[in-house]
Amino acid sequence: GLRTYSSGGAGEWYVDRLLNGVVYAPAEALTVMLACSSPVICSVPETVTIPAGSSGAVFSITGIGLGTTTIVASATGYTSGQDLSVSVVTPGLTFSGLVTALNVAGTDAFNLQTYVPNNSWSSLHPAVADIPITLISSTPGVAAVTSPVTLTAGSYLSQTATVTAVSAGSTAITASAPDFSPVNSATINVSP
Repeated sequence: GLRTYSSGGAGEWYVDRLLNGVVYAPAEALTVMLACSSPVICSVPETVTIPAGSSGAVFSITGIGLGTTTIVASATGYTSGQDLSVSVVTPGLTFSGLVTALNVAGTDAFNLQTYVPNNSWSSLHPAVADIPITLISSTPGVAAVTSPVTLTAGSYLSQTATVTAVSAGSTAITASAPDFSPVNSATINVSP
């Protein structure tokens, strides 16, 4: 038979071959057909090959639209196991390396990182295309921020952004990107 499963949310998905319910690795390669039950929610490669002498192979799932669906795996001569349940959710961003205190004229370099809610490996999901991220200071007279920055395809960490303290006070930075939930930083306090 076949078994599909997730590695616990790290963005890797597996298909294994089974004999009497036990993973095994025969001498011949096996081509496994994959399909997303709802192509408006996700896509998968049409096939994945389990190499000769191996028990399984890794494949990727690309989210297209929000919702829950299943991945179906099939191969000639193998019974299909339980379909793999997949949920595509609105991703978010988190700040990485942003300080909460600066002195006037001080600067801080930071990044934005992808974030997938309710996922045990919430920050290890790379972008499938370049994503422009807009950054806005809630009080630009207190601190200015470079904008936009880009989250490059294949990465889960944006280009470096810089916040520059202008005058004493408090501000926060809002990060937003198309199809992502916006996020506000912690308060940044600027001292004279």
